[in-house]
Amino acid sequence: MAWEVVYRPQFIRDLARMPESPRKEVEQFAFDVFPAADNPFAVPGLEKMSGFKDYYKARFGVFRVGIRVVRKNRVVEFQRVLNRRDIYRHFPSAG
Repeated sequence: MAWEVVYRPQFIRDLARMPESPRKEVEQFAFDVFPAADNPFAVPGLEKMSGFKDYYKARFGVFRVGIRVVRKNRVVEFQRVLNRRDIYRHFPSAG
């Protein structure tokens, strides 16, 4: 069974607000590299967040992509992409 990749509306809004250069890198990662991967844990640049079971991050310059991986349902959910000074205030969140 393949992994389902989901993009939260807030992730899309955050992406639209980013400067062009890092946005292109994040778009390639989120829309090309990640969906093509058979194993999301083998994707280069994905790091587990300490203290959180299902939450991961990826770095792109000063920006961080917040990702939730639900192993039971085989779902990868892109939740936020923000500057590193802001991401940890909003991700992970309860919703």
